[in-house]
Amino acid sequence: MPEDYQIIDLTLTLPRNPNSPYTPRNMASIHWIVVHHSAGPPDQTPETIARFHVETRGWSGIGYNHLIYEDGRIFAGRPLDVLPACVKGHNEESLCICFVGDFSTLPPSRTAIAAGIWLTRLLRNAYPQIIGLRGHREMPDQATPCPGAAFDLAGYRAQAGMLA
Repeated sequence: MPEDYQIIDLTLTLPRNPNSPYTPRNMASIHWIVVHHSAGPPDQTPETIARFHVETRGWSGIGYNHLIYEDGRIFAGRPLDVLPACVKGHNEESLCICFVGDFSTLPPSRTAIAAGIWLTRLLRNAYPQIIGLRGHREMPDQATPCPGAAFDLAGYRAQAGMLA
């Protein structure tokens, strides 16, 4: 497993909604890292995901702060200092990591999990006020199976040294 990964910053280049600016947030309000899956094919590009969020959902931009691919690539999507659009009613307190693919029946690759663990630890160290990590479905009032039944949240948390 590589010691370091690279975060490819797309925060200024992904499609945006010109009629819906990002909402700044107080970084001290972040208390959770929330794990998602895109619930789509593993070959979705960051641009495709952002376009779907903007054109279909009407959001100001891509909903997630980070995207992780099966090959371990990590992309920064929505800037950390603005509200994400990924946990209805809990965006202010959430940093959102999305594993690209559908993990309803098969888990993410070991490579993707390793990249996610690295990113999770990086974020936890950068924001010591973070109290834990949850799957989207574990956040209050969320009616979703996200990040998929095959995503081992307990194992992921254990590897990252995080609480639920």
